[in-house]
Amino acid sequence: VEACSNDGSEDLACEMKVVLSLSLEHGQGETESAQFMVADLADEASQDRHMRKPWRVSWRKSKAYWRYPLRYLQDVNSKPRETIVKTGLLGCSDNPRSTEESLTCGVAYSGSERIPDSEGFCCGCTVHQSFGGMPTRGDLDCPFQESAHCLAFDDLWYSVMEVGRPQIFYDISVTIAQPNDPSASWQNVSYSEVVLTVSHQQPMAVTD
Repeated sequence: VEACSNDGSEDLACEMKVVLSLSLEHGQGETESAQFMVADLADEASQDRHMRKPWRVSWRKSKAYWRYPLRYLQDVNSKPRETIVKTGLLGCSDNPRSTEESLTCGVAYSGSERIPDSEGFCCGCTVHQSFGGMPTRGDLDCPFQESAHCLAFDDLWYSVMEVGRPQIFYDISVTIAQPNDPSASWQNVSYSEVVLTVSHQQPMAVTD
């Protein structure tokens, strides 16, 4: 019997080989194990052949677990809100080209970079609007005071993560015990064991 290795991409190349197919149940939480004897084989002519000494094959499957990869997206504030700062006539500044010190609301930063449009906006009425009977701001009165509408942030921030597709992890150990001397009597027969371990990440194992 020749030793063959196959990763599933092509047919086995050995002319003399023993092919054993197993079906393992998936999704069970507890460790699984089984043992059986291989006493009969089919030759190249599909004729049954009886082995002088059977082989013992056992397998054991570990518990399966899933790992979900996480990818960081951004931080978000817990409770952003609008604050209103009242100023006198022409006392509000929201020019984005102005310095931070001259802006009524100030500005927000992401690290060392200034966040665009974080300076808020000013709301006020001209003299003609205040005395000419042309109310603005949602049909409200227009006093001489101006107001700065600023974006304020809570002290609590959350990190937004993206959960990727899960990766499954488990190990399957296959133990093959073959007789050292098939012609020996049953009282004197001894076995040599070979253990192969495969997993979802390493689906093929080879031994001498």
